[in-house]
Amino acid sequence: MGRKTPKPVVAIDPLYQRGDCDCGLASLAMALGVPYQAVCAAAKALKIKALKEGVYMVELTRIAKKLGVTLVRTPVDAHLERTGVLAVARKGKRDSDHVVCCFRGVIFDPASGLAWCPSAFFVGKRPTYFLSRKDEA
Repeated sequence: MGRKTPKPVVAIDPLYQRGDCDCGLASLAMALGVPYQAVCAAAKALKIKALKEGVYMVELTRIAKKLGVTLVRTPVDAHLERTGVLAVARKGKRDSDHVVCCFRGVIFDPASGLAWCPSAFFVGKRPTYFLSRKDEA
């Protein structure tokens, strides 16, 4: 018998990231509504060293797939209506350096544990890459 696919979330259980490099894992756990430990175990099974090196968005896609959820790249402005993980970069920087969970327009930042409205969160930052569930309406 296979793993049961997590249903789309209807509420977010805010999580703090546990180290300097695991914002992607914590954000993915929130977005999928699964325990942080399950996300870490899936990353480890895929030999992704996210706790030491951080994680790329393509790796988050692989981790989600291991957990039974297909994530797809979605236009970044869709974070206002959908649930997923969003990579952000500081203004003036090309590459993303942080990942947050988006829940229908609210941004949950695992570094601070706070929920933000986008206009306040994006002061000095810009969204760069958004992944959301393929099965989300």
